[in-house]
Amino acid sequence: MKGMGLLLPVIAGFFWSCASQNAPEASPPPPPVMEYAEPLTRESSGLRPITREIVSQVSNGGNSIKNLQYYISDQLTLEIESVVQQIDINPQGEGLYQEITTQSRIIIGKETGGILKNTYRDAGGFLVLEIIFDEANDRYTLFFRENPQEQRFSLIYDEASGAVNYGGERYRASFSGEVPYLLVKFEEEQLETPEVRHLRGRTILQNNSGGGEQQ
Repeated sequence: MKGMGLLLPVIAGFFWSCASQNAPEASPPPPPVMEYAEPLTRESSGLRPITREIVSQVSNGGNSIKNLQYYISDQLTLEIESVVQQIDINPQGEGLYQEITTQSRIIIGKETGGILKNTYRDAGGFLVLEIIFDEANDRYTLFFRENPQEQRFSLIYDEASGAVNYGGERYRASFSGEVPYLLVKFEEEQLETPEVRHLRGRTILQNNSGGGEQQ
């Protein structure tokens, strides 16, 4: 019987050891699965007035507004009249006084393309863009000044006389509706990337073992 008394603790210890080895340890669940769907793209394009904000964004992006293609918002007609006086002499020795009047008209159609030649700021601190529409002569340019109230760059001209500086000469400008202004063309692209998380859930064993993130 004394031998049995010594054997019982050994057997109990054996069963306790087996139970301890067979008890599963709590393991944290795998992290949530992340899925990234294909980006959704929405595109649109069209002409819009160039604004101070666009000028700033182009410059901040390391680009130059000289690389933009410009367009005029509406048809603009420029007219100039020149008078040449000359004296001719006929075979009879009589002088012949002549006055020759030449009328020139230039039509810049709606959405005609132009390029930027130069920029400067006027006395009021407003940015002015000098644009070339003539395909053959860089001397003939028009000037457009930023108009913060209307968010655009409008043609500079004399409202009283209708005169405009074109290539260093005074032309009479005519247009229908509002004062012509500059447009630029943009293609707009919006990207949307959906992100989906599949949660595995949380168990009591994980929580008691300290597997959860402490707040």
